[in-house]
Amino acid sequence: MRVVAEIKDEPLVLEQIYQLHRYSDLFGAQCAFLITGERIPLRLKRLCTQVPKIVHGSNDAYSFFVLAEFKPNPTDPTQGDFVEWFPHDPFASAVYWR
Repeated sequence: MRVVAEIKDEPLVLEQIYQLHRYSDLFGAQCAFLITGERIPLRLKRLCTQVPKIVHGSNDAYSFFVLAEFKPNPTDPTQGDFVEWFPHDPFASAVYWR
């Protein structure tokens, strides 16, 4: 299984989603993660909800594309948690991991 991931330390914008789609297509990745340390903008979530193909993987039925917000632990920067997944947490469903 091929995976691409990009980490941004800034609010996400639509161009970053398209850039990661291009990387995903180039490498034939089934899984694409766009991770940020900022909140996922509501306007971007609305757009992705209205135009679902923006956050759908394009390689096969089991491919996916997710946005995620990661927050480091303030007392131990080597630790942290994902506090939001959009449109959903891919690790919560076994269907993607066949």
